[in-house]
Amino acid sequence: MRTSRAALIVAISALVATACGTSEPTEATPGVVGGSGLVLSADGIGSYAIGDDADEVIDGVSAQIGGWDSDSLEPGTTIEVPECGDGEARQMSWGNLVLVFVDTGAGSRLFTWAYGYDPVTGNAEDRRGLDLRTDSGVRLGTPRSELERIHRGEVSITDDTSVDIARFTIDEDEEEHLGGWFGSTAPDAVVQFLERIPGCAGAASG
Repeated sequence: MRTSRAALIVAISALVATACGTSEPTEATPGVVGGSGLVLSADGIGSYAIGDDADEVIDGVSAQIGGWDSDSLEPGTTIEVPECGDGEARQMSWGNLVLVFVDTGAGSRLFTWAYGYDPVTGNAEDRRGLDLRTDSGVRLGTPRSELERIHRGEVSITDDTSVDIARFTIDEDEEEHLGGWFGSTAPDAVVQFLERIPGCAGAASG
């Protein structure tokens, strides 16, 4: 029986394929359309770099796009996090933006991000209207041909016709780089998921 695309997204990304959280979702922040300042990069998100203090990142991101929807540290939460690095991980989500923090004994720090799957609703809908972009302008909905044009000579794409998605990596020779997948293997497929690599154990591309 052919695996559905929605089920695949949940199964192949341990970073974001979590059970629905029990906390009440915050209301979508209006008017945030690619202008939140939270540019996605292999180095971090917006002005926050990988390794920055968790509280600083959480407060800053919340100030820009509103309060979080789920936090794996909240009492009674059903959110689960994969193994990330050598410390205790904490996963938080703002709509379909997920940040993971890791505490290795020197305080909790930003470890990675993923964008395109909302662990509260269990789907990819951008209900907050975040419309986040990479520093090269790639976003959810970017056509495959456009991504190949922007990152000519830098992007590697692997079609998996058995489940009808295509994974991609950008600058995969670099230790820290970007990846994700298109919603199908069709030539006109669009970006459905973006992530920073390395991610957590079991993540789609990390």
